Amino acid sequence: MTDFRKLRVDLWHTGGIVRRIILVNAIIFLVLGLWHVFNLLALNSSASDDTFTNNYLAVPGNFLSLLYRPWTLITYQFTHASVSHIFFNMLVLWSFATIYNDVVGERRLLGTYLMGSIVGAFIFILACTLVPAFSNSGTNYTLIGASAGVMAIMVTTATVAPFYTINLILIGPVKLVYVVLVYIALDFLFLASSNGGGHFSHLGGALYGFAFARLSTRQVDIQGWLDSFLNRNFLNRGSGVRLSRTHTVSEAGMSSNSKNKPVTQADIDKILDKINTSGYNSLSAKEKDQLFRAHRND
Repeated sequence: MTDFRKLRVDLWHTGGIVRRIILVNAIIFLVLGLWHVFNLLALNSSASDDTFTNNYLAVPGNFLSLLYRPWTLITYQFTHASVSHIFFNMLVLWSFATIYNDVVGERRLLGTYLMGSIVGAFIFILACTLVPAFSNSGTNYTLIGASAGVMAIMVTTATVAPFYTINLILIGPVKLVYVVLVYIALDFLFLASSNGGGHFSHLGGALYGFAFARLSTRQVDIQGWLDSFLNRNFLNRGSGVRLSRTHTVSEAGMSSNSKNKPVTQADIDKILDKINTSGYNSLSAKEKDQLFRAHRND
């Protein structure tokens, strides 16, 4: 195996789904940045890459334009405007995805990211259409960034495990639900800012994350079809667990150690109830082991 191929395998096939999401975001950001440099230096053009981004990658602020650019519902999720924009989105994504994988399951992460972003895009378009401050401004609004998808992951995680404790620099241990509520409150406060449309999309992502988590506890899996499609066509194949109220447990998801008791549907439901009530940190060592074994192959 060549060094380049080894590097590619190490980057793509290790670190899980969240690393792949971050890599795609980073690669698109670098390609657009290099094109901008080439456009300025080689083509001697003062035009920025905003025109290409706005016309082909960003979600437009009206439904008619979206009909001619439906692919932007996907491309906008992986496109960012600046280093700070992509850095903070990916930092928050990495931080919350780790917890999400513990309490929900890794194979559901990409579906939540995509669906949260899509719902966020539609909320953005509705805001641009119905809110007078946007609809009467005469501005052609567009939307880029992973924030709505990241917010969906955050809210899903906080809804499933609200009392999961994280340690914040200079603050100390804080319950996860309070951190997410602060994010949501800030989005409400900034709806009247110059990026108000973007904050509407964040709230759309939050709405999806909450609905997904709450409906899952009622045996309604609004994301199962997408997870099945992604797992079958894009993610690593293999049987195992989809960790939700409609998950399935296969023989491959059980411990290979015959001395361990197989993880049953009742075991997982009981653990999820405990996480929802008291947080992940309230689980016993045995329960954490059962949770780990259930989605080890996820």
